[in-house]
Amino acid sequence: MKHEYDLFEKFPDGSSLWCDSVPGFETTRLRLRELAQKSENKFYAIDLTTGEVLVFPRNAMRPDSRQFEQLQDEAAELLRR
Repeated sequence: MKHEYDLFEKFPDGSSLWCDSVPGFETTRLRLRELAQKSENKFYAIDLTTGEVLVFPRNAMRPDSRQFEQLQDEAAELLRR
C-alpha cells in the first residue's frame, strides 16, 4: 500500500507552508529533494495515513532525529487544532 504524504516547507520564523501532496515514500523523497534545490529552508512530510512526520533537512535528504522530534510535536499540535 502506498502512503500519501503532504509536503511542507519550514521557514526560519517557525511557520510552515504546504507545498504538495504525493504518493509513496520514494516519490516524496524525490519531490522534497527537488524543492530543497530551490530554497534554503527545511522541508518535511506528513504521512496522511499514520500521521508520522518525516524531516528532510536541506543539506541531507534523510530524516534528522532532533528535527524529526521537534516537527513531529509541531505537526501533532497542528492536527489537534
